[in-house]
Amino acid sequence: MLADAYAPAQLRWAERLSDLPRSDWALVIRAPNGYALDAGLAARHAGGRYVFGALSREERRALETRDGVLVLDLDWDPLAPSEEVVAGLIGSIDRFGLDPARIRLMHSNQAGRAAFEAQWRRLSNRPAVRTLEFPTSFALAVAYHGARRREEEMTARLERARAALHSGTRGKLFNSFNGGLRAQRLHLVAWLHHVRLLERGHVSMLGYRKGPRWLTHLKRGASNGPPAELQASLQKMPLADETAESLREVWRRLPLTLDLEGDFREHGYERVAWESPDPRYYDDSWFSVVVESHADALDMLHITEKVAKPILNAHPFLALGSQNAMAQLCAYGFESFAPQFDENFDAWPWPKERMRRFMKEIRRLGSLEPDHLRDLCIELWPRCEHNYRHFFGGAHQRLGEAFRRDVLDQLC
Repeated sequence: MLADAYAPAQLRWAERLSDLPRSDWALVIRAPNGYALDAGLAARHAGGRYVFGALSREERRALETRDGVLVLDLDWDPLAPSEEVVAGLIGSIDRFGLDPARIRLMHSNQAGRAAFEAQWRRLSNRPAVRTLEFPTSFALAVAYHGARRREEEMTARLERARAALHSGTRGKLFNSFNGGLRAQRLHLVAWLHHVRLLERGHVSMLGYRKGPRWLTHLKRGASNGPPAELQASLQKMPLADETAESLREVWRRLPLTLDLEGDFREHGYERVAWESPDPRYYDDSWFSVVVESHADALDMLHITEKVAKPILNAHPFLALGSQNAMAQLCAYGFESFAPQFDENFDAWPWPKERMRRFMKEIRRLGSLEPDHLRDLCIELWPRCEHNYRHFFGGAHQRLGEAFRRDVLDQLC
C-alpha cells in the first residue's frame, strides 16, 4: 500500500510510489522530468510533448478497464496554479480521453488547491482534478537522516552545539547557504552587501552548483549583471533601487562557495539536497538565514529540506518561505523562535512585504551587542534542542499522520 512508501528507511519514498503493486483502485504514474509543471510542460501544438507523455498504452488500457484512480505524482515539485499550467493539464487529459474524476494530482504545494480549482472551473466548466498535498521534500529529509544517524552521533552533535553556544564567542553573526540562482536569494545576498552585513556572515551563493550550466549562466551577464529575465524579477524586490550597485558587485563575485563541494555527479542528489554544510559554520555563528525556493510566489506553501539544515545543527533560524510556512512547521511539532526573533513576516500575504519585514529583522539582530545576542541565543537553546530531538523523533510520526490524512484517505 501507499502507506509503506513513507517509512524511516525509505530514502526517496516518492519514487517508491511507482513500484507499488497495481491494485483495483490505483495506478501511480510519473510524468517526464518529475512532473515539474512549468511552461515547458504545458500542452503543445500537434506533434509536441504533453504532460502525460509517460502514460503508456498498457497503462491507459488498465485505467480504462479498472474501477480505480490514476495518481499523478509530482514528486517534490509544488503545483503552481497558474492558467498556463492548468490549461496544459486540461488539454492533456482531453487528449488522452481521461476522466478527471478518476485522477489524483499529488504535489508539495500545501496552499494552491483553491486557486487551482478556480482556474480549472473557469477554463473547463467541469469539476477539478482532486489534489493531494504533502511536504515531500521536508519529509524526505526526515526519512533520510533518520535512517542514517546513530543515537551516539545525534547526542554528540547536540553536545557540540551546546558547548559552542556556551563558549561565548562566535566568528560570524549568521549563516546563509544558497543553491540555485533564484531572484529572492540573489537579492538577499546583494542587500546584505548593501547594509554591510555580508562579511559578517558565512554566506554562499550557487555553492555546490558549479557545473557548466551555472557558469554559462553567470557569463551571459558577467559585464552588466544578471540576465534580463532574472533582472526583471529582481526589480520587484524590496529596496531594489538602493541595492542595485551591490547587486552588480555580488554578481561579479559569484559563485560564493562555502557549502558542499563537488556536484550532483560526484555525490548524488540526496547528499546535495539533504546533507548540511560543515557543522563548524553553525557553531561559529549565532543564527541561520534560510530562503526557501518559492518564497516570492502567491498561492504557495512549500516547505523543503532547507529549514531542516539549521534544525539538524540545533541552530535558531529566520526562514523566508511561503506565507505561514513557520506556522505549518509548528503544526508538525516544531517550535518557533518568537518573540525573541520577530516572525511577524511569516503570516504576511504579499511576498514583497514579507521579504521587507524579514530583512528588517535580520538588520535588527545585526545591530545587537554581542553579549545581548549571546543571551538571546542561550534563551532560545531549549527550543533548538527540542527541534533537533523532534526531527529525529516525533516529526516522522506527525508527517506519517499527515500522509495518511492528506494522501491515503483522499484516494477513494
